[in-house]
Amino acid sequence: MEDFIRRQKRRIQRNYNTKDIAHTWVREVSSKKKLHYHCTFFIDGKKIQHPEKLLAQIRAKWKHGHVPYFENMYYYIDTYKEGWEEVRADVIERLSYLAKTSTKGYRNPQTKCYSASRLSKN
Repeated sequence: MEDFIRRQKRRIQRNYNTKDIAHTWVREVSSKKKLHYHCTFFIDGKKIQHPEKLLAQIRAKWKHGHVPYFENMYYYIDTYKEGWEEVRADVIERLSYLAKTSTKGYRNPQTKCYSASRLSKN
């Protein structure tokens, strides 16, 4: 997964001319014992405002199954717009779902279940 993320971030940097990209990913096993991943990218909203092109790129490169499309798949947080704090709260609530422990088992002890990067303060 880390290789996929690294390559994807390089593509984003080239295609959207930005270096400020953060990510998270989570490995989960469903109740039917099917392995799947959740992945998030944090990208400057001045560089990308809708993920259609990015999703097509991810689908083309992900070789491990289906990449679904669902409602509210992306958030645009404009800190100059009134109500941006509520949007940020929605994002945090949505991402907190990925922290549940019930789907993180069924793995070798050395297998990672999640990872996250950080953006620099600059």
